[in-house]
Amino acid sequence: MTNIKIAVLILAGGQSSRMGKDKALLVLDNQCFIQRICEVATALTSEVYVLTPWRDRYQEFLPFPVQFLLEPNHGNGPLIALFEGLNQISADWILLLACDLPLLKINVLQAWINQLERIPDSVLAVVPCQNSIWEPLCGFYRQQSLTSLQDFIDKGGKSFQNWLSEISAMPLLIGESETQMLWNCNTPEEFEELKSNEKR
Repeated sequence: MTNIKIAVLILAGGQSSRMGKDKALLVLDNQCFIQRICEVATALTSEVYVLTPWRDRYQEFLPFPVQFLLEPNHGNGPLIALFEGLNQISADWILLLACDLPLLKINVLQAWINQLERIPDSVLAVVPCQNSIWEPLCGFYRQQSLTSLQDFIDKGGKSFQNWLSEISAMPLLIGESETQMLWNCNTPEEFEELKSNEKR
């Protein structure tokens, strides 16, 4: 167990343009994606937030103790969404999660959380990294990263990859299990493949 205060921020404001329908409401094993992710999140902390412009769309699917945050700048991307979350959440660290990660594993995320107490104060983000590419939508962001994020956005920055390369970010090295967990579902073909794999 860790003594630091962790909150989870789930992003549910994407356009789902490649999927053609709202990814958060795709159903796998009788649960929609956002239910699965909230279930994992509430197992990790009592502070779970869903950032979305569509509270009414999701509320009926979430019998979990989650809080909704309105996304005022809808459509500006996940970096701006993280900025909105950091502005409204007072936890030491925010675990940022996309709503299209149906294979999240509580034990992996908890092991990562347990490492955070040993992270030097100078490190502002702890994020999975594979082949020099950050996986920012399943990463940890310290409250103190808000200042550098504000500066980056004020200069017109929008790329998570660029921001993480500018700040003191620590990579979480990932193996096969973590790679599978970080797989996100973007297209109808990928969703059909996911359902087929789950049946095996």
